[in-house]
Amino acid sequence: MRKSWRIARMLAVQDLQLSYRRSTIGPFWITISTAVQIATIGFVFSTIFKSDISIYVPYLATSLLVFTFITTFLNEGNMSFIQAEGIIRQTHFDPSMYVGRTLIRNILGFAHNLVILPVVFLVLGTPSSFGMLLAIPGFLLVLVNLWWLGHLFALISIRFRDFPPIFGSIITVAFYATPVMWVSDQVPDGESNLLISANPLFHLLSIVRSPLLGEMASETSWIFSATMAAVGSVIVYVLYRRYQHKIAFWI
Repeated sequence: MRKSWRIARMLAVQDLQLSYRRSTIGPFWITISTAVQIATIGFVFSTIFKSDISIYVPYLATSLLVFTFITTFLNEGNMSFIQAEGIIRQTHFDPSMYVGRTLIRNILGFAHNLVILPVVFLVLGTPSSFGMLLAIPGFLLVLVNLWWLGHLFALISIRFRDFPPIFGSIITVAFYATPVMWVSDQVPDGESNLLISANPLFHLLSIVRSPLLGEMASETSWIFSATMAAVGSVIVYVLYRRYQHKIAFWI
């Protein structure tokens, strides 16, 4: 297992290096692009929503960074086994290594983008507090959920090849149904409760975003995320005990 993780980390770093080969600033191009996107959307939507830009832009920046990290991994996680087809057919590594490779690569990308937040908070005067540290256990809980979801979707994708594009369309819709660019308080209570309580992406987003903004994530979001992590991990463990040996034949 330790060897598999070392290889996963090496492959993840190699993926980033190959993606930005001969580039001067490498993955920071994505950081610059994201910063421009946040600035543009922040100015436009704070005007449309008549919101205080010093409040809306930190909210948008935090939401967009965390949501993009989650959904990018889920989209790429679908392809973890498919993209490693050649290696899987020729070796006997633990399949988790390929999901780990995708997760580590996205964590590294998220770390590059994360430098945007201190700049936004500093420029717009967002107060800091020790409560922000609660984002750390929130992020770890997100990682646990991404871990089992990545395994589940990767397994489904090699069995049903139409799943990745279908899932990509669902994620696109989910972006607009999740409070990323909009604030839940702007929606009437009935519709807002339905969109939020039944949306797992909202709960995962909330347990990281709220602490970073100096707020407390709701108890419901913590319980929902923890329950999802526990139940999902058990389900995936059972599925892999049963189907792990078939991965090389399905791919």
